[in-house]
Amino acid sequence: MKTIIVFILSALMSSIAFAESDLCSTNLKKIERYKATEAITMGSPNKERVHELRLQAEEYQKQGDIENCIATTEQALLILKQHTSK
Repeated sequence: MKTIIVFILSALMSSIAFAESDLCSTNLKKIERYKATEAITMGSPNKERVHELRLQAEEYQKQGDIENCIATTEQALLILKQHTSK
């Protein structure tokens, strides 16, 4: 019985980790799509900040720090969304 519980818990934890990793990658792709369409009209400070955040997120992703990758990409997406809502 304990073996089954351990197996279920490990499967659950690995699926959560995969989902977080996938969110990091998905957010990075969203940033690229936004940049392709919105970079033309976005002001320089915001454009530079989004670029810096994307680079930081990619570095976090390489290091396996998925939580910081997600947090960083969310910041960049917020800047991009605020720009598009104006």
